[in-house]
Amino acid sequence: MHSIAFTAPLLPGKSATAREAMHSCMQGERKAAYDASRQRLGIARESVWIQQTPGGDFAIVYLEADDLQAVFGGLATSQVPFDHWFREHAREIHGIDLEQGFPPPEQTVNYRRADVASSPEPEAWPPPEAKPTTGNVPVRRTSVWGRVADFVTRVVLTTVHPAPG
Repeated sequence: MHSIAFTAPLLPGKSATAREAMHSCMQGERKAAYDASRQRLGIARESVWIQQTPGGDFAIVYLEADDLQAVFGGLATSQVPFDHWFREHAREIHGIDLEQGFPPPEQTVNYRRADVASSPEPEAWPPPEAKPTTGNVPVRRTSVWGRVADFVTRVVLTTVHPAPG
């Protein structure tokens, strides 16, 4: 099982819409289609949090699947109505075009307490032999929460203080 964690900015004024959409997927009118989509794509677990920051709100996303590359490929190309709606939602709420690919986050911290070092490390994604399909994102492997903390920090800093160019 592979896992990935990343953040996605919520465009200004879109946090309430994002919450409503997530509610419709978990408990509302989209629940059956959402469950079928995640089953079809091979997603074993998906968790989303909304984090408020001085630079704006962000969705923090955690995914587990046997083949995350297939998950992102399916999200980008599926013609199933729910998956099409999900792509449009990502574009409207986050400004992310899933059809253009999705580079994995860069890991910069990998700390594990010594007394838990003997526990098996979750498998990071992408696997060592894989290369990002878009962007020049260096990939380092670590625990999920190390990636979450790093990526949240990186996105907040680049949102608050964008790099030139």
